[in-house]
Amino acid sequence: MAKEAVAPKRAKRGRPIKVTRERLAEAASELGFAEFKLTEVARKLNVSLQTLYNHVKDREELLHLAAEVLEQDSPKSAVSDCSWEEWWMERAQFMLSKYRRTPGLATILANRPLANVPPYLEQWEAAQIMAEKEGFKPLEALWANMAVHELIFSWVCREEQAGKLPSCKEGPSEPPEGFREIAPHFTHAADKAIGESTDARFDMTLKALMTGLLATK
Repeated sequence: MAKEAVAPKRAKRGRPIKVTRERLAEAASELGFAEFKLTEVARKLNVSLQTLYNHVKDREELLHLAAEVLEQDSPKSAVSDCSWEEWWMERAQFMLSKYRRTPGLATILANRPLANVPPYLEQWEAAQIMAEKEGFKPLEALWANMAVHELIFSWVCREEQAGKLPSCKEGPSEPPEGFREIAPHFTHAADKAIGESTDARFDMTLKALMTGLLATK
Protein backbone atom coordinates (compact mmCIF):
# COMPACT_ATOMS: atom_id res chain seq x y z
CA MET A 1 0.00 0.00 0.00
CA ALA A 2 1.41 3.34 -1.03
CA LYS A 3 2.27 5.74 1.75
CA GLU A 4 0.12 8.82 1.95
CA ALA A 5 1.99 11.87 0.81
CA VAL A 6 2.83 14.26 3.66
CA ALA A 7 2.28 17.90 2.92
CA PRO A 8 5.43 19.95 3.45
CA LYS A 9 5.46 21.99 6.62
CA ARG A 10 4.92 25.68 6.15
CA ALA A 11 7.82 27.80 7.26
CA LYS A 12 7.10 29.75 10.37
CA ARG A 13 7.20 33.45 10.02
CA GLY A 14 9.76 35.15 12.19
CA ARG A 15 8.85 37.90 14.56
CA PRO A 16 8.67 41.31 12.91
CA ILE A 17 11.73 43.41 13.52
CA LYS A 18 11.08 45.87 16.32
CA VAL A 19 11.90 49.45 15.46
CA THR A 20 12.74 51.51 18.55
CA ARG A 21 13.79 55.10 19.08
CA GLU A 22 17.23 53.85 20.10
CA ARG A 23 17.67 51.75 16.94
CA LEU A 24 16.53 54.63 14.75
CA ALA A 25 19.00 57.01 16.42
CA GLU A 26 21.84 54.50 16.16
CA ALA A 27 21.19 53.86 12.47
CA ALA A 28 21.01 57.57 11.62
CA SER A 29 24.18 58.26 13.60
CA GLU A 30 26.13 55.43 11.95
CA LEU A 31 25.06 56.56 8.48
CA GLY A 32 26.01 60.15 9.25
CA PHE A 33 23.54 62.92 10.06
CA ALA A 34 24.67 65.14 7.21
CA GLU A 35 23.74 62.92 4.28
CA PHE A 36 21.67 59.86 5.26
CA LYS A 37 18.44 59.04 3.44
CA LEU A 38 15.39 57.34 4.92
CA THR A 39 15.77 54.51 2.41
CA GLU A 40 19.27 53.87 3.78
CA VAL A 41 18.00 53.86 7.37
CA ALA A 42 15.25 51.37 6.43
CA ARG A 43 17.79 49.15 4.68
CA LYS A 44 20.14 49.27 7.67
CA LEU A 45 17.32 48.28 10.03
CA ASN A 46 16.14 45.61 7.56
CA VAL A 47 12.61 47.02 7.42
CA SER A 48 10.48 48.50 4.68
CA LEU A 49 10.32 52.21 4.07
CA GLN A 50 6.63 52.13 4.98
CA THR A 51 7.51 50.62 8.37
CA LEU A 52 9.91 53.48 8.92
CA TYR A 53 7.18 56.00 8.05
CA ASN A 54 5.08 54.47 10.82
CA HIS A 55 7.60 55.91 13.27
CA VAL A 56 8.75 59.17 11.65
CA LYS A 57 7.04 61.32 9.06
CA ASP A 58 10.21 62.62 7.37
CA ARG A 59 13.97 63.02 7.61
CA GLU A 60 13.74 66.11 9.83
CA GLU A 61 11.67 64.29 12.42
CA LEU A 62 14.18 61.43 12.46
CA LEU A 63 17.04 63.91 12.94
CA HIS A 64 15.28 65.48 15.91
CA LEU A 65 14.39 62.10 17.37
CA ALA A 66 17.99 60.92 17.06
CA ALA A 67 19.25 64.09 18.74
CA GLU A 68 16.84 63.58 21.64
CA VAL A 69 17.93 59.97 22.13
CA LEU A 70 21.64 60.81 22.01
CA GLU A 71 21.23 63.72 24.41
CA GLN A 72 19.36 61.45 26.82
CA ASP A 73 22.62 59.54 27.26
CA SER A 74 24.48 62.60 28.52
CA PRO A 75 25.61 62.42 32.15
CA LYS A 76 23.75 64.60 34.60
CA SER A 77 25.14 68.11 34.97
CA ALA A 78 25.55 68.79 38.67
CA VAL A 79 26.23 71.95 40.63
CA SER A 80 29.71 71.76 42.19
CA ASP A 81 31.98 73.68 44.55
CA CYS A 82 34.25 74.90 41.75
CA SER A 83 33.96 78.29 40.08
CA TRP A 84 31.57 79.00 37.22
CA GLU A 85 34.55 79.30 34.86
CA GLU A 86 36.00 75.95 35.95
CA TRP A 87 32.59 74.31 35.65
CA TRP A 88 32.21 75.47 32.07
CA MET A 89 35.80 74.57 31.09
CA GLU A 90 35.20 70.97 32.13
CA ARG A 91 31.74 70.88 30.56
CA ALA A 92 33.01 72.41 27.32
CA GLN A 93 35.63 69.69 26.86
CA PHE A 94 32.99 67.01 27.35
CA MET A 95 30.69 68.68 24.81
CA LEU A 96 33.47 69.11 22.24
CA SER A 97 34.43 65.46 22.54
CA LYS A 98 30.84 64.26 22.33
CA TYR A 99 29.82 66.31 19.29
CA ARG A 100 33.03 65.50 17.45
CA ARG A 101 32.30 61.80 17.92
CA THR A 102 28.85 62.32 16.41
CA PRO A 103 29.29 64.65 13.41
CA GLY A 104 26.15 66.58 12.59
CA LEU A 105 24.59 66.42 16.06
CA ALA A 106 25.81 69.88 17.09
CA THR A 107 24.39 71.41 13.92
CA ILE A 108 21.01 69.78 14.57
CA LEU A 109 20.89 71.07 18.14
CA ALA A 110 22.07 74.55 17.13
CA ASN A 111 19.27 74.86 14.57
CA ARG A 112 16.55 73.10 16.56
CA PRO A 113 17.21 73.19 20.33
CA LEU A 114 15.62 70.50 22.45
CA ALA A 115 13.03 71.41 25.04
CA ASN A 116 11.97 68.12 26.58
CA VAL A 117 15.19 66.19 27.29
CA PRO A 118 16.01 66.06 31.03
CA PRO A 119 19.85 66.02 30.70
CA TYR A 120 19.67 69.04 28.40
CA LEU A 121 17.47 70.96 30.83
CA GLU A 122 19.56 69.84 33.81
CA GLN A 123 22.64 71.34 32.16
CA TRP A 124 20.94 74.72 31.82
CA GLU A 125 19.68 74.59 35.41
CA ALA A 126 23.14 73.74 36.78
CA ALA A 127 24.77 76.44 34.65
CA GLN A 128 22.24 79.01 35.89
CA ILE A 129 22.88 78.13 39.54
CA MET A 130 26.66 78.19 39.03
CA ALA A 131 26.53 81.62 37.36
CA GLU A 132 24.31 83.10 40.07
CA LYS A 133 26.68 81.70 42.72
CA GLU A 134 29.48 83.52 40.89
CA GLY A 135 27.63 86.80 41.37
CA PHE A 136 25.70 87.23 38.13
CA LYS A 137 22.15 88.55 38.37
CA PRO A 138 19.60 86.02 37.05
CA LEU A 139 19.17 87.58 33.60
CA GLU A 140 22.90 88.25 33.26
CA ALA A 141 23.58 84.64 34.28
CA LEU A 142 21.25 83.37 31.56
CA TRP A 143 22.89 85.54 28.91
CA ALA A 144 26.40 84.62 30.04
CA ASN A 145 25.61 80.90 29.84
CA MET A 146 24.00 81.36 26.44
CA ALA A 147 27.15 83.11 25.18
CA VAL A 148 29.37 80.21 26.31
CA HIS A 149 26.94 77.62 24.96
CA GLU A 150 26.76 79.38 21.59
CA LEU A 151 30.56 79.52 21.34
CA ILE A 152 30.85 75.76 21.85
CA PHE A 153 28.15 74.97 19.30
CA SER A 154 29.42 77.45 16.72
CA TRP A 155 32.94 76.05 17.10
CA VAL A 156 31.87 72.47 16.39
CA CYS A 157 29.45 73.54 13.64
CA ARG A 158 32.29 75.42 11.93
CA GLU A 159 34.45 72.31 12.08
CA GLU A 160 31.61 70.25 10.62
CA GLN A 161 31.07 72.69 7.78
CA ALA A 162 34.79 72.70 7.04
CA GLY A 163 34.50 68.94 6.64
CA LYS A 164 37.13 67.95 9.15
CA LEU A 165 36.95 67.26 12.83
CA PRO A 166 40.48 67.68 14.19
CA SER A 167 41.85 64.62 15.92
CA CYS A 168 45.47 65.67 15.55
CA LYS A 169 47.53 68.86 15.63
CA GLU A 170 46.89 71.32 12.88
CA GLY A 171 47.23 75.02 12.28
CA PRO A 172 47.62 77.64 9.57
CA SER A 173 49.41 76.57 6.43
CA GLU A 174 52.50 78.28 5.10
CA PRO A 175 51.58 81.90 4.18
CA PRO A 176 51.59 82.83 0.48
CA GLU A 177 54.60 84.47 -1.08
CA GLY A 178 54.88 88.14 -0.18
CA PHE A 179 52.97 87.89 3.10
CA ARG A 180 56.13 88.03 5.21
CA GLU A 181 57.13 91.37 3.73
CA ILE A 182 53.63 92.87 3.99
CA ALA A 183 52.68 91.51 7.44
CA PRO A 184 55.84 90.33 9.25
CA HIS A 185 54.30 90.35 12.75
CA PHE A 186 51.26 88.43 11.62
CA THR A 187 53.24 85.79 9.75
CA HIS A 188 55.64 85.41 12.68
CA ALA A 189 52.67 84.62 14.93
CA ALA A 190 51.18 82.35 12.25
CA ASP A 191 54.44 80.40 12.13
CA LYS A 192 54.13 79.73 15.86
CA ALA A 193 50.53 78.55 15.36
CA ILE A 194 51.59 75.85 12.90
CA GLY A 195 51.44 72.51 14.68
CA GLU A 196 49.36 73.80 17.58
CA SER A 197 46.14 71.94 18.27
CA THR A 198 42.83 73.64 17.63
CA ASP A 199 41.86 72.70 21.18
CA ALA A 200 44.50 75.07 22.53
CA ARG A 201 42.94 77.89 20.54
CA PHE A 202 39.48 76.86 21.71
CA ASP A 203 40.57 76.92 25.37
CA MET A 204 42.02 80.41 24.99
CA THR A 205 38.93 81.67 23.19
CA LEU A 206 36.63 80.23 25.83
CA LYS A 207 38.71 81.65 28.70
CA ALA A 208 38.79 85.06 27.04
CA LEU A 209 35.02 85.01 26.61
CA MET A 210 34.39 84.03 30.22
CA THR A 211 36.89 86.59 31.54
CA GLY A 212 35.02 89.29 29.65
CA LEU A 213 31.66 88.05 30.90
CA LEU A 214 32.89 87.96 34.50
CA ALA A 215 34.04 91.58 34.15
CA THR A 216 30.44 92.65 33.39
CA LYS A 217 29.06 91.55 36.75
